[in-house]
Amino acid sequence: MNKERRAELYEVIESLDEATDQLRDIVSEEEDSFDNLPPGLQESKTGDGIQDAISKLGDFVTEIENVRDKIEKMAKGKK
Repeated sequence: MNKERRAELYEVIESLDEATDQLRDIVSEEEDSFDNLPPGLQESKTGDGIQDAISKLGDFVTEIENVRDKIEKMAKGKK
């Protein structure tokens, strides 16, 4: 891989880092939203929906981080 394409990969890595940061912010906001619900609502469909969103968003962060790490290894010329 040439230097120019490696540089492009590092731009992709930067974009993925920004995306994971944004997702983490959303997770934090959802957690705050859940924490601010009265106990009765936390155990309702509303609370379940928020917890499901938190879980799925966390999974997305993990998946993006895994892809990011693979791209970085490729950019560094590692297998």
